[in-house]
Amino acid sequence: MKLFTDFLPIILFFIAYKFGGGVYHWNGQEYEVAGIYAATAVMMVATLVQVLYGLLRHGKVERQHLITFILVMVLGGATLWLQNPEFVMWKPTAVNWLFALAFIGARVFTDKTLLERLMAAHMQLPTVVWSRLNTAWILFFIFSGFLNIYIAYY
Repeated sequence: MKLFTDFLPIILFFIAYKFGGGVYHWNGQEYEVAGIYAATAVMMVATLVQVLYGLLRHGKVERQHLITFILVMVLGGATLWLQNPEFVMWKPTAVNWLFALAFIGARVFTDKTLLERLMAAHMQLPTVVWSRLNTAWILFFIFSGFLNIYIAYY
């Protein structure tokens, strides 16, 4: 059940993206909404509900849900406010490259990799393995950023 609630906002995002969008009438006005904006709004609401559910059900919000909530509200809010296709296309690249920088920065400025800080309580690995995993994630985020640019423009 936890896995389902963890992934529910993104599942609802994809459903809303597929079936959302179109022309809507409200208060005597006609509004055309692109699927990406409808999906973004759905994900923002679903993430808020996810955080509130955790708070009401367990008395606390998991760190992962809180970080996701903040990112979804900031980036989703910017998407809805700007409604700029260029922003929508570049946002995943920027996020991936920021994650890569965070992984690099944690390694350069602290004694542990970011991955080790996040996962050490769940598994014990030698320092060299943490370092290799960290490097793999850095390369993945950099590659994902470039791949997104390629997909967006070609």
